[in-house]
Amino acid sequence: MQLIDYDTSSFNGMPSLNMALNAYNTHKLDSIISTSIRDIFLKHGAHSRFALNLIHRHFTLHSQERNVHVNNIALPWDAATMPQDILERTVPILWRFSKSGTAGPGLLSCEFEYEPRASIATSTSAVDLSRDKPFLTDLYVFLAEQKLTRYLGISRLSAEDKSNMMSPTLPPIEITEGRANITFPAHLQPQAGKAAQVSWRFDENQLGNTKCVSSCQLNLEGSHLRWHDEESDDDDDDDDDDDGDDDNDDDDDE
Repeated sequence: MQLIDYDTSSFNGMPSLNMALNAYNTHKLDSIISTSIRDIFLKHGAHSRFALNLIHRHFTLHSQERNVHVNNIALPWDAATMPQDILERTVPILWRFSKSGTAGPGLLSCEFEYEPRASIATSTSAVDLSRDKPFLTDLYVFLAEQKLTRYLGISRLSAEDKSNMMSPTLPPIEITEGRANITFPAHLQPQAGKAAQVSWRFDENQLGNTKCVSSCQLNLEGSHLRWHDEESDDDDDDDDDDDGDDDNDDDDDE
């Protein structure tokens, strides 16, 4: 399992939230996530390091941009203008699977986090996932068999995610304004409405214990908030072609 160098198509190749939610419902992912996928995480002990994510994007990145999280806000950063010493401290936190390249399946870095204390050794091009290769391979094989590699990926668990596993509190809710993603605690959400679960983590102590660790807000009609729908579903299909993925044999689900 290779780590594929980041470029903008890694992000732009993700489906819209509406497309991802359609796949979630069509494939009955709530059941698959809490059983087969949970078992893969627990088998390899990956539940202590990674969460499962519903892969989707909220807007389009321009050339040389990357979506970077700082605290509760994620914004596009332009690599062409960002100081190199700062850029080197953006660490991948969200990955999706890809069949791109001659070396077989790989991981595409899609979103990043700024870590002021990160060194070049842990930066964008040098993330070490070697110990997780058996887990990543098993997860990829299962997702490929289920035709879900386009819709499910992994993210690095934060310290807050880990500490809140057994907490009764609701997961944080993300909204998007323009090209800024803002994450609020559930009780401070700025607009009433439904929320779609987009990230889950697992616990080995209780059978079937799967917890949502983040969500995206929906309007009352069940579609994503207007600013998440800047891009059409046709645009997503075009991006997948640019990305080089060939996991699009499940497009009839959309």
